[in-house]
Amino acid sequence: MLPLSLETTWIWTGSLYAFWRVYQLRSEAHAQQESQWIAAQIKRECRAQCPESWTALENALS
Repeated sequence: MLPLSLETTWIWTGSLYAFWRVYQLRSEAHAQQESQWIAAQIKRECRAQCPESWTALENALS
């Protein structure tokens, strides 16, 4: 348990497909608003890091 007002760093690793899957599940309309916000951030970061691969996933799996 962390005390209040303590800043932490979080490093998240995974495959691009795994991030795509999380994005797909959490960006749906019935997902909680916080989950949709995280999905949007995943999309933004993955698109910035791997634009061609992310676009290929969007085209192939959507």
